[in-house]
Amino acid sequence: MELTSRGKRILFPVMAVAAINFTAAFVFSLLIGGDAPNGCIINERYYVQDHGKKTEVTKGIWIANYVHTLSGLAGIGIVFIVFFWLLLRGELYLKSRIEEDVDSRET
Repeated sequence: MELTSRGKRILFPVMAVAAINFTAAFVFSLLIGGDAPNGCIINERYYVQDHGKKTEVTKGIWIANYVHTLSGLAGIGIVFIVFFWLLLRGELYLKSRIEEDVDSRET
């Protein structure tokens, strides 16, 4: 089975954007020493955290990392939603030759 042209046109760009965004969020978290969703705010000081190690960052960096981390994870969910939407609508795969032969014999 192969993807339909509509499946390729929709699914591949969504997957590419999600992969790039997730990778960027991951690299951003590596560069600053952790991620904001695992971090905390204590007395108006902003910390990112990775494996129990807290690193203080500015408020702007903390907010940017928080939003970017959540959008990176949301992108993965969007890929699954688009995949299943295309699958349920029958727009994901072309029929195989065997299925076409069976359909033609039934009519």
